[in-house]
Amino acid sequence: MARTGFFGSIIRIILAIVNILFLLIGFAVFIAAAILRWSKDSILNKIATNDVLKPILNVTAINDVSLILLILGAFITVLSIIGLCGACCANRFFLGVYEIVIVVLFISHGIVLVVAAFKSGTIENEFRKALNQTVFDVNSDKTDEEYKMERCSALKLISEIFECCGLNGPNDFTNATYVTECCYGSSTDGCGDKTVKSFKENGVNIIIIPNSIVLGLEFLIIVLVPFLIGRITRSRRMYEDVDENERIISIKPTNYQQNYRY
Repeated sequence: MARTGFFGSIIRIILAIVNILFLLIGFAVFIAAAILRWSKDSILNKIATNDVLKPILNVTAINDVSLILLILGAFITVLSIIGLCGACCANRFFLGVYEIVIVVLFISHGIVLVVAAFKSGTIENEFRKALNQTVFDVNSDKTDEEYKMERCSALKLISEIFECCGLNGPNDFTNATYVTECCYGSSTDGCGDKTVKSFKENGVNIIIIPNSIVLGLEFLIIVLVPFLIGRITRSRRMYEDVDENERIISIKPTNYQQNYRY
């Protein structure tokens, strides 16, 4: 194991701590995605089993997100193990691979967040449009009764999950019976604003804050790893020079003794 000096040792400790955090995050993301994707009690499963609710909340997109999170959790776990090996063993190969992957990840991470921020408005508009169409179908006299009950059932499920009613509230329905059949409880809040607000609030806690922390840690790693690799390289060169000098010094007395004998 190469000696890296005091500052090099500090950097190795920091990298070890950061990668332990990444390892825990990787496990947490993987487990959360697995629960979201396969648990019978998850919101995703409730949506996936309701044929009418699927187009409203875009279950395909949620399935894609859960799959991406599974892959991301596994990737973070493997990457953190590589980082730990590089930091703890002062291995330049592992650190080099780790640095390259982190740089690519940092750039990709930033691009994905920017794209997601710009597309959030489009997703919100599509959801409101689909929800409005569902309420319209329930109120319309031209809608088949069986189809109307299916749409009403979907609205009631959203109402139960988010404690809301209709798009803007109970007044969206032209018949008081629809309020009872399509809404859960006696909430007067509309599902349009309440659902979007819930996603945005959870988005801050679940997406924005964790991603900001991870981006900061990625940037810290990008700065520290090259410095550590440089310390390891200089340390090895120094000890190679010391070994060479010791070898030369050990040879000289032998030559002198041989010449003295003659």
